[in-house]
Amino acid sequence: MKCKPLFWTLCLFYCTGAMATESPSASASPEMMLEQSLGGDYAPVSREAADRAERLFRRLLENRETTEDDLGAWMDLGFSLQQLKAGGETLLALSETPQAKEGRGFFLFREKASHGRHILQAPHRRYDRGTGDLVLQLFDEGAFRAAVWNTIHRREGDLARLERSYFTALARATGSGGRDWTIQIHGFAKQKRKTPAGRASDIILSSGQDFVAPALRRLAGCLGAPLGLRVALYPEEVEELGGTRNPVGRTLRWMGADRFLHLELSAEAREALSGDSEGRAALVRCLGELE
Repeated sequence: MKCKPLFWTLCLFYCTGAMATESPSASASPEMMLEQSLGGDYAPVSREAADRAERLFRRLLENRETTEDDLGAWMDLGFSLQQLKAGGETLLALSETPQAKEGRGFFLFREKASHGRHILQAPHRRYDRGTGDLVLQLFDEGAFRAAVWNTIHRREGDLARLERSYFTALARATGSGGRDWTIQIHGFAKQKRKTPAGRASDIILSSGQDFVAPALRRLAGCLGAPLGLRVALYPEEVEELGGTRNPVGRTLRWMGADRFLHLELSAEAREALSGDSEGRAALVRCLGELE
């Protein structure tokens, strides 16, 4: 049975049953849900669960009509799917249920796939201070299709290291078609870098490979002047923080979709961008030009 097309607006599932209402949630907000998503104990993701999530993610990305079977399948995986109104548009929020928090992540999708491009990821929010809030700001201010965040500390389950996770399941769904990039945002401290080039950099761009992709060279040229920050390309200008072992990047390349951006921001860059709407607008514009 299908939910009413374009009219189902809030479908929340709990371990004890299901609830649906006819209007978007007025009490919930992306900020509130993002904060509430934190917590739980990490549990490894089975291959079967990852494969099921990949198929469900593909339906969300392809803007397929959400069915009761879809909602039930997400519930079986320990997730609830909720429709929100934010900034005059409709978002789909995928979050772990309170009874099943196992570090699988929090996900926001624009309801209409045609209303955005590219996917933002913050795998280390709280640890890479400010990256979680920055990703939410960029998602809110730019036309991105989706944004995802970790929900537990990286010491318990590092979503930039785990080969099997809901982050890599989403990458597989993304890489199966389309031209969207996955943009993973990290943070670093200049004083902890091992090289002079690393300590001098504000932004380090990498495709997760041992060469500079042409798209990243264009991105560096786009970012430099508007942001007033030192942008370095891995491995040409800086030889650290390249994200070469990142499983999301590897997954996308395995799928034949060489569209992964490992974006490292210094603490100074994160602080500057968090309070600079014009700087964020420049970053959004440049990311939007990735091809």
